[in-house]
This record gives sequence, C-alpha cells and structure tokens, in this order.
Amino acid sequence: MTQPQDIPPTIPPPDLPGEVPERLPPFETPSPVLDPELPTPHPSPEPPRPASDPSEPTLPPEPLKNRS
Repeated sequence: MTQPQDIPPTIPPPDLPGEVPERLPPFETPSPVLDPELPTPHPSPEPPRPASDPSEPTLPPEPLKNRS
C-alpha cells in the first residue's frame, strides 16, 4: 500500500493541467542544448547588427555623433 501511494504523486502531473506545463520546460531545455539554436544566442548579439544593416552598420553611430 505504501508503494502505490508513492507512485500517485509522480502520476499527478497528467491529472493536473498545471503540472503538465512544468514537465514541458525540462524537455525544452535539453532540446535547445542539442539544437544549433543554442550556440546562436551567443553570437546572436553580433549577427543581429550586420543582419539588419550589413551595408550600413555605422549608420546607428552616425546619428549619435550628429546629436553631439
């Protein structure tokens, strides 16, 4: 009787909709680790700039000088 009681607490997740979402987060964490998107976040800071204006990456700094 003690074993069955210990198992229910582990099966409640499917019963409670609030617990199901908690199980998803853990799954998403390992997914990105293997996904090539994880390594992208690191270099993401730099690529975003050239990706937006690879022809005029100095445009943003120009307006700042004009203000001066």
